[in-house]
Amino acid sequence: MIIGKKRRRRPEKKEKAPDLETTSGCFARKKKEITNCEHVDQKFYAKGMCKNCYHKKGRTKPANCCPNKTMYSRNLCQNCYMKYYGKQRRRDNREHKLDEANLFAESDQDKSIV
Repeated sequence: MIIGKKRRRRPEKKEKAPDLETTSGCFARKKKEITNCEHVDQKFYAKGMCKNCYHKKGRTKPANCCPNKTMYSRNLCQNCYMKYYGKQRRRDNREHKLDEANLFAESDQDKSIV
């Protein structure tokens, strides 16, 4: 006796192009090729370029902080982003160290009371 809904049959798998089929019967993904830079032997990164060429030539959007520079991340240029990121990281590390110091001091006080 079946309880609940009856399952629908899975649709038939579509045939893929024969040039992508491998010997094991599975289909391989088409590899992206480097077409916009001369480093054909390196790994593909984005926009048809390797990683180095993309970071030099591929990014064209201007940053909000410095309109004459290209955007690095979060609408900031690389200099402003690193400045903000470093400040945030130092603040987090400082707070973490203070929390650890307070816990250590509290545990010392508890031991001295006993």
